[in-house]
Amino acid sequence: MKNEKLFFARAHLSVSEPEKFPTMKFILPCPSTPFPRRHRKVQAVPKIYLDASIFRACFDSRLREDSLRLLEALRRGKALVLYGQITRLELDREPPNIRDLAAALPEDSLLDAPFNPEAKGLMDAYLRRIGEELGLSDEPAHMATAAVHGADYFLSWNIHFFQNSSFYNRINIESGYPFVVVHNTGDFLVKIGKGF
Repeated sequence: MKNEKLFFARAHLSVSEPEKFPTMKFILPCPSTPFPRRHRKVQAVPKIYLDASIFRACFDSRLREDSLRLLEALRRGKALVLYGQITRLELDREPPNIRDLAAALPEDSLLDAPFNPEAKGLMDAYLRRIGEELGLSDEPAHMATAAVHGADYFLSWNIHFFQNSSFYNRINIESGYPFVVVHNTGDFLVKIGKGF
């Protein structure tokens, strides 16, 4: 348990503050064997969980092109969007121009993803393994919501999700949930999004 302790900074940094990223320190679990990829194949129309950083990035000159391309593909119905309760709460704190981007997604491509008792139970499993300090951010709630609602991909520009995804997926699999692939938008479009 000691070598699974994770120390992290809060997850609410703006995507326009990359200079702060190098100061973040992580001690991550180092499994001796690779994580299994998935128990199921990604469906023809993938289910994608987004956090609010995807919408904020549309107003960042370095991230704008990929982020707008993704949202345009979602408006064309290229994927189903798991619209999480935690993401909605984040967007409520954002200015109207960012909220309007989320509101423009077509309703028939949105799947409600509440932070329900099942998601809370998975989040609690994360916290029991890693320590209560993880609960200071929305990160574990996002990951638990994505897993219990069957996300194929979790897209975010938040560095914490990439750093910590192996830890979350270890517990997801142990708890009977699928492996959730975590990407930023740029990597997703390169590796997955030929049709986007």
